[in-house]
Amino acid sequence: MRARPVQAFGPGRYDVPDCAYHLHRHEGAQWMQHGYLMRRAGPVAPEFRYEPAHAAFHMQAFAQRH
Repeated sequence: MRARPVQAFGPGRYDVPDCAYHLHRHEGAQWMQHGYLMRRAGPVAPEFRYEPAHAAFHMQAFAQRH
């Protein structure tokens, strides 16, 4: 959980507006290009991690909706 960029995640919650706000700021650029570090760093099923272009596609789609 330390890999998360903002406090959008917590016990039993995901604050979508807080996450989207971060992505639309300059500080969110690296996540928009590469996806979340938390997802890339996860030890579960590394063979299913998104490639950078695939992650960027999903981040762009999320940011456009929020």
